[in-house]
Amino acid sequence: MKAIIIAGMFLVLSSTALAQRPVHSCAGDLSVEGNRNKLLILREDSRKIATAKSKHQLDGGLFNLDNSLLVVYGLPNQVDRIHPQTTRLTVFSIEKGKPRMRRIFGETFGSGILEIGFTQDNKSIYVSTRLGHGLIDIRNKDVAWFSLSEELDVKLQECPPDNATKAF
Repeated sequence: MKAIIIAGMFLVLSSTALAQRPVHSCAGDLSVEGNRNKLLILREDSRKIATAKSKHQLDGGLFNLDNSLLVVYGLPNQVDRIHPQTTRLTVFSIEKGKPRMRRIFGETFGSGILEIGFTQDNKSIYVSTRLGHGLIDIRNKDVAWFSLSEELDVKLQECPPDNATKAF
């Protein structure tokens, strides 16, 4: 009986883990959502315009201000039993002419992601984790890590206050 209850709880929890809320651009015209087929679906005004395969769930993400870049993160589709708290982060470029999402690179974080943001110069991505924070150089794909005790003087992009839609 105990095994049946545990199996039932596993099924309930695993099915709700797939329910992921979409990430919206500042203006609200673009959004990305994950689905059960391990795809990210890019929508413009609710119309599907592109898809990309994902190696992780969609727990959060952010569009840059000009909607040319998208960073998303989440738990891996295949859980690592040695490091179960691992979070994957993927950066995509978004091409406007013939809409598509092109994967630029991915990175694995062992302590979970708490916050992300694009720097104002649009050259780096700030990542905050439980163990420290880092800056990802988008062009070189390098990560510079800093301890929690080190303060970074980094200015991040913010949605204009007149936009009601907020990315997360």
